[in-house]
Amino acid sequence: MPDLEHDCTPPAYGALRYGRAMTTDALRPPRTTWEYCLSAADELVLWHMRQGGDVPEADRPRVVTLIGAAAYGLASSISLEGADVVGLPLTGPDESRSASVRGVLQHHALAALQTCPYEALGAAEREQLLAAYGSHTFDLARETAIAVITHHARSSSQTGQPHPTIRDRAPAMADARNDVEDA
Repeated sequence: MPDLEHDCTPPAYGALRYGRAMTTDALRPPRTTWEYCLSAADELVLWHMRQGGDVPEADRPRVVTLIGAAAYGLASSISLEGADVVGLPLTGPDESRSASVRGVLQHHALAALQTCPYEALGAAEREQLLAAYGSHTFDLARETAIAVITHHARSSSQTGQPHPTIRDRAPAMADARNDVEDA
């Protein structure tokens, strides 16, 4: 059984791995619910990319931030905090109720961005997405984020999990990360 805190979140999260300069040799693990959501989003996106999914590197920070915001919004609505966000469902049987990360992305992406922490990691990407709302840039980030989550759901349904949680995806994400590190 994988160690969910370490297999589901990057062990070196402090600067988010999607393009910020690393300021320390040993980056810290997530501390807040928002950081756990961003960390899980980053792992979800990285797995998708390692499996051949298309996320242009220039768009990755916005896609990670949008998935993180959706996870944070869902976590807040059901009172999940910190590492417990691994229990969030990525998909659900009725996504019109926004009871999953994909449901939030489909129906309430703007509200999720507006309610996530804005003075923390991902702030610049959040502002870019808010400014781009209603444009092709926003739509592309949202469509890509939905594609990432859908890819995870399809992969999970092949193993008998039609509505996976982030926790359910931890082994696959850890295996993909280990394959890259071993290469």
